[in-house]
Amino acid sequence: MSERIQENLKIAEYFCLRNKSKWAIPYLNVVVALTGNHPPENVAYMFLKAGQFQRGWALFEFRDRGYQNNAWLTLDCLWRGQSLMGSRLLLLDEQGCGDMIMFARYVKELKALGIAHLTVVVRPQLIRLFRSMREIDYVDEKTEVGHYDYWMSLLDAPLRLGTNPISFPNALPYLYADSGLIEHWKSRVPVNGFRVGLVWRGSGEYINDAVRSLPNLNTLAPLWKVSDVQFVSLQKGPGEYEAASPPVDQPLLHLGSELEDFADTAAIIAQLDLIISVDTAVAHLAGALGKPVWVLLPGLSSCWRWLDEGNGSHWYPSVMRLFRQSMDDAEKGDWSKVVDDVAQALREKTKKRRWWQ
Repeated sequence: MSERIQENLKIAEYFCLRNKSKWAIPYLNVVVALTGNHPPENVAYMFLKAGQFQRGWALFEFRDRGYQNNAWLTLDCLWRGQSLMGSRLLLLDEQGCGDMIMFARYVKELKALGIAHLTVVVRPQLIRLFRSMREIDYVDEKTEVGHYDYWMSLLDAPLRLGTNPISFPNALPYLYADSGLIEHWKSRVPVNGFRVGLVWRGSGEYINDAVRSLPNLNTLAPLWKVSDVQFVSLQKGPGEYEAASPPVDQPLLHLGSELEDFADTAAIIAQLDLIISVDTAVAHLAGALGKPVWVLLPGLSSCWRWLDEGNGSHWYPSVMRLFRQSMDDAEKGDWSKVVDDVAQALREKTKKRRWWQ
C-alpha cells in the first residue's frame, strides 16, 4: 500500500472514529481512486457510516465473506441479480448474530422475487429463531451440496436489491417469538411493574467490545433508583457471573444463564415492556420483534449502522432509541452521563405509564 493511500486512509479513520464520518469522504475518495475501486475492507464501512450507502454497499462486495474457499460455492452460482423465478436460493451466515438478525429483514423481499425454495444456513443459536419466518423453507447450520441454483450471503442483500435509507425494508416486526416458548417462560417473567430486560456486555470476540460494553453491572446502578421497575438480566456469556450474584441494592432477576438460544431470548423479550442494551445482538433482536429498545452507544468506534448522530434508527423506526456517549466521556471510559440519561428517560416513561393507569 502506497504512502499516499495510507495517509488518506489514516485521516479518514481518524474522522470516523470520532463520529465525523462525513469529513472522511474526500479522503476515502482518494483511497478508492488510488486502489482501483478495491480499497481496504474498512473503507466500505466508513462510507456506510457516513450515510453514503450506494458507495458503501458497492465496496462491501469485495469484503472477505469467510467462505470463499468452499469448493462447492462456485462463482457461477453466486446470485448477482439474475431472475430468481422458480429457483432455489441458498442464503449463508456471515459475521455476527446481530448482523444476521438485522439483515433477516431482507428475506421477505428476496422470497417475493419468485423463489421456489429458500434455504438459510445459520449458526445453531439462530436456527429456531429464523424458523419463525414463514418465507424460509429450510433452516439449519449446514445444507447438502448442490441443493440450490444460486447462493449469496444474507449481507449481500442490500446491494443486490438496491436499497437505501428511503427504501430500507423496515416494517416491524419481521421476527417472531414462538408461542410455545412464550408459555414456557411465562411463569419466570415478572407480571407486576414495568419490566425491563438488560444487557450490559457484548461478546469479547468483537474487535471493539472494550468500547461498546459497559465496565460492569454496577455501571447501571442509577437505574435501580427508578421506582416500579422489575429488571430482568438477559446477559449471556461475559457478565453472567455478575448477574447471578448482584449486590443487595440491585434488584435483578437473572435468566440469561438459562437461555438456550435466541429463540428463548425472543420469548422472554416478548413478555417485557422495554429492553436496555449495549450495541449487541439482543438490541437487534428486540428491534426485529418490534419491542421498544434503548441502545447505549460508545462515543468512539461506534458501529457504521448507527451513523454519527441522531437518537433514532432507520433500521428499527419507532421502537429504537439511541443514547450516545460523548467523545470526551468515551476517551475517559465514563458511561455515567449516558446511564443518567437512560435513568431519567426510564423515570419519565414509568411516570407516564402510572398516569395512564
